[in-house]
Amino acid sequence: MGSSCVVYCACGYVVLITDVAALATGIPMVLDGQFVVSGGTSASAPEFSGLISLINDRRLSAGLSPLGFLNTRLYQLAASHQSEAFYTMATGTSACTSAGTCCPTSTSFPAAEAWDPITGLGSPLWPGLLKYLSSDSQL
Repeated sequence: MGSSCVVYCACGYVVLITDVAALATGIPMVLDGQFVVSGGTSASAPEFSGLISLINDRRLSAGLSPLGFLNTRLYQLAASHQSEAFYTMATGTSACTSAGTCCPTSTSFPAAEAWDPITGLGSPLWPGLLKYLSSDSQL
């Protein structure tokens, strides 16, 4: 989601460096007229976009402009109110993919408090995003 960089892992697969991550598993969708259950980036990107759309709706109702380019605000928000706006993973690595392909830990990215290459700033927390992005006050 929100990839800003592509890195090639020493074990040969592409790793996208993300700005935010969202848990999306078992998400019902309609694909080519058929009901399917999906997950991963295909579900988490629209899930996060939906949160931002709801915030923009609040902003427009209050006479404010939509957020527009979001990255600057997200990183400012994380710098000042990380724990209110994002859930971060502090342990683990990107050594294994969801398909079960694993690399040595020495060639993977570690999880960390605040920003890391696995989850970016972390998973969005609705109350914090709403509180700090629905107005133009300083973060």
